[in-house]
Amino acid sequence: MPTIKWYYDFYRAQGYSATASRSMARRQRAEEVARTATQRETYEQEYQRAKQAIAQEQAEQNAQDIDQADHEYTYDYLVWTDAKVPTNTMFPHRPRSNYAHYDEPHQTIAIRWARPSRNPELGPVTYYRKVPRQVWETMKEADSTGQFVNRVLNFYDYDYRDEVR
Repeated sequence: MPTIKWYYDFYRAQGYSATASRSMARRQRAEEVARTATQRETYEQEYQRAKQAIAQEQAEQNAQDIDQADHEYTYDYLVWTDAKVPTNTMFPHRPRSNYAHYDEPHQTIAIRWARPSRNPELGPVTYYRKVPRQVWETMKEADSTGQFVNRVLNFYDYDYRDEVR
């Protein structure tokens, strides 16, 4: 960036008086400084926006990865085997839930809900994630699975799926 002296010499060489050259050189230099500051500010703003966009994309990607990791096992991994536990009910003639399962590695409780007059293996399922084993043990002791779900499990992260198996 040219200095004031450079501008001064430039205007003197073009025949301007010393006073006029000094005045124009100062004005020219001030405009250069302002233009450079504006450019620097613009570049800084663009850099900050790009940095925020990258951080936001990374955060969204991390959230998707975590969400995908949470959901991967939920639907494909959980197998209803001999680990099924019949659920307790206050209405044995018409239960609201058929059975439940606890997946220890993922700390997930899955409850298969009943569908009246249909095969109990085909009811919808609710998956409650990040549930400690102690809550599972308490649920098995509860008088009513539905009441336990409403009072305790609904405060955990869960997904409802109408599955056909």
